[in-house]
Amino acid sequence: MPGNMANRKKLYICRMLMNYIYTLLLPFIPIAGALMCILMMGTTRRSGSAWKSGTVTLPGFFASQMVMWFSTLVYNYAPGAFVYLSGLSYFTILSVQVCLFHFVFRITQQRSDERFSCLHYLIPLAIAGVQEVWMLLVPFDVTLGLVESKGVPSADYPIYSAYFLFKIKMRMIVSTVYTVWALVRIYRYWRVVMNYSADEERMSLGWLRLLVFLTIIQMFLPMTMVFQERSYFFTAPFIMPISTLLLLVQFALLCGNFMTGNYVQIQTGGNVPLRGFPAGGDVPPAGEPDSSTLLPPVVGVDSKRVYRDTFEVFMDTRKPYLDAQLRIIDLAAELGTNRSYLSSFINETYGMNFSQFINGYRMREFYRLVEERPEANKSELALKVGFGSYRSFARIEKGVSQFG
Repeated sequence: MPGNMANRKKLYICRMLMNYIYTLLLPFIPIAGALMCILMMGTTRRSGSAWKSGTVTLPGFFASQMVMWFSTLVYNYAPGAFVYLSGLSYFTILSVQVCLFHFVFRITQQRSDERFSCLHYLIPLAIAGVQEVWMLLVPFDVTLGLVESKGVPSADYPIYSAYFLFKIKMRMIVSTVYTVWALVRIYRYWRVVMNYSADEERMSLGWLRLLVFLTIIQMFLPMTMVFQERSYFFTAPFIMPISTLLLLVQFALLCGNFMTGNYVQIQTGGNVPLRGFPAGGDVPPAGEPDSSTLLPPVVGVDSKRVYRDTFEVFMDTRKPYLDAQLRIIDLAAELGTNRSYLSSFINETYGMNFSQFINGYRMREFYRLVEERPEANKSELALKVGFGSYRSFARIEKGVSQFG
């Protein structure tokens, strides 16, 4: 008997310890991770409209995560305080996915005049506001009982109880809608960016798709609170740790790729010379013409029509494809035409999009260098001809035949 009592005591202590780990320590991890991301973004400066808009949307996402996970602490250890925090908690539960979609919206924005409607935030605010107003019309003890009982409805206020306890289901609905919407935007972006940029490494947005995929997984974890008791989410031996781990991976993907500029933002205009290639060629001083730098006109003066022969001479002579971040607006500005015409010209003349066309030149240059220097490192050659990384080169090599 004494041995059994000792074993029961040890088992009880272990259960209590695990309960504190799951309900007290684990929520602090995403809170600390979100705070670190905000601080890192605050100490980093980059240019560009995507960076400016991201520095507004991402702190909102991380702040929402902090409030949401802090609410779980209050929910478990201070039910009375959670009643007062409930409205804010409800808003962040719904708006965290809106903030993430807002970020995806900015990265995949195709027109500068495209606006993100404030209704995306006003609707979650209205839903949470209805709960706050309703709470004022029912006794405090009713709401407190819903929190302390971990979701047992009040017999005297069944409709209010149903609305109060609908948070998790509402979050699943909002998450599903915005996740599907984000995937649609990424797909549309991918179709357009192929005719806009030749930066294979940055325009793939593989990390953003992975980010959305992790969101989908996280959508299913709260479903345990729908089919099980609410306390099961906080005490199950795998749900909270998995949710925390996935969130940290999501934070790392989001913050790391955004801060390093691992994306291509589509611009509707631009009149910027090619990076590393002065507009109009290396023009010599007046009175000292240099035939080696003069090219025949690539476009007609009036029609802006691109001529194939002179265009190919331009590509072979100036080699703009060596720029890993080459965009079609850069090339169009250098040629004196516009993006739409140049894109159509490449599509119709060569039967490929801009990215395939430029990467074809890069592949041809790569093979030429390999023939000249067979002992050279292939990774270095891939970078030299304009690929962002050897991985990008290998991916292109599988799908693109040698450009002739």
